[in-house]
Amino acid sequence: SDLQLLIQRNAKAVAPQLVALAANAPDRRTRLHALWTLEGLDEITPAVVTKALTDQSADVRANAIKIAERWLSMPGHAVAAPVLRLTGDPSWTVRRQLAASLGALPAEARIAPAVAILTRDGNDPIVVDALVSSLSGLESRVLQQVAQQATAAQPQGPVEAVEILAAAGGKGGGVAQVQLAIDA
Repeated sequence: SDLQLLIQRNAKAVAPQLVALAANAPDRRTRLHALWTLEGLDEITPAVVTKALTDQSADVRANAIKIAERWLSMPGHAVAAPVLRLTGDPSWTVRRQLAASLGALPAEARIAPAVAILTRDGNDPIVVDALVSSLSGLESRVLQQVAQQATAAQPQGPVEAVEILAAAGGKGGGVAQVQLAIDA
């Protein structure tokens, strides 16, 4: 395709036009292609991604989260806050991508959004699996907070999340921590 040729030829001169397309093209597919072409040219910027995170298309927002991973590991980076605001996004696709991308954040920064996602989508096995893969050693801490947030309206809490987090924490050698979380 023409976009592949741009990347192969390292055609960075087209970056300003791609930025405009990423922000204003009427078709979501064009906006997506522009974002990924900017990424391929290494011309993507936090400003372009931040704008895409508020796009009307859930597909564009989800892809913007994936592209933002390059900056999420940097503590306090400006793109992290707009990414994390999407924990309550109405689109399952966006929340699923956010769950999968949380692993790019520093460890401590993963806990609160993980709890928020699991509290909302904890009975969705796909979201839970994506999130558990992002936790890497934080499962018991997240499990404890999810268990504490169970309410009278949802007395069992997100059952799927609790079961998978407990299993993941147990496999990681955190059996005692898992037991503490369950007892909490």
